[in-house]
Amino acid sequence: YLDASDKSNTDQQYMFGVKDPFYNKDPTNSTYYHKYTTSREVALTDLFNSDPYLILNNGEVYLDSDSDGLLDYSTEYVSATPYGNWSQLLTAARLEDGWIRSLIISGERIVTKFTILGGIVFTPSFDPDADICGYGGESYLYGQYYETGTAYWDAALDTYEIKIGDVVLVTQMLDKTSIGSGMASSVGVHVGAEGSKGFIQTSSGTIIEQELETATDVKSGLRSWREK
Repeated sequence: YLDASDKSNTDQQYMFGVKDPFYNKDPTNSTYYHKYTTSREVALTDLFNSDPYLILNNGEVYLDSDSDGLLDYSTEYVSATPYGNWSQLLTAARLEDGWIRSLIISGERIVTKFTILGGIVFTPSFDPDADICGYGGESYLYGQYYETGTAYWDAALDTYEIKIGDVVLVTQMLDKTSIGSGMASSVGVHVGAEGSKGFIQTSSGTIIEQELETATDVKSGLRSWREK
């Protein structure tokens, strides 16, 4: 914390993904691309609001009417019209200058740097103990597609299944998972033959190993065939 009052602060917190117009060339507007003498201020209204979108593993997208981050079967799935599919969501997000995502828990904040791997942004967050005289708190890990700020349809930190008996009716891809007590460090990444893993150390001294699913390949390989 920067100040003692930060511990009890419950202001709404956000995370942002912003396109840098200096490096991202817009084919219809080159005002900012590689121009050192121009500047631009991005307003919140210029950003894609990623809060209401619930992503299913088949690429369908629904809207979160009660802002709890989970698909309600009766009101948000059965009785509601879906927003569309992943392609439509991606197209809408690309029209904006980046994205903004609200942190749902009151007092939750981000105090470490983001880690980007294979198109997914991995971000630890921290929710301090509500007792001003207490210590510690709970940490979470976000994994969001870098262009939308939402979960990705084919990679998730966790899933949420709606079942009738043993039959899974729908599977939601979640972009957030709990990593337990203590304040988490940023994510250290290891990519090997067994896949991608993240390593996070909490303030309690515990080291957490987390499997990391990504949207794109993270290792080099052949792009086409070759004759031997």
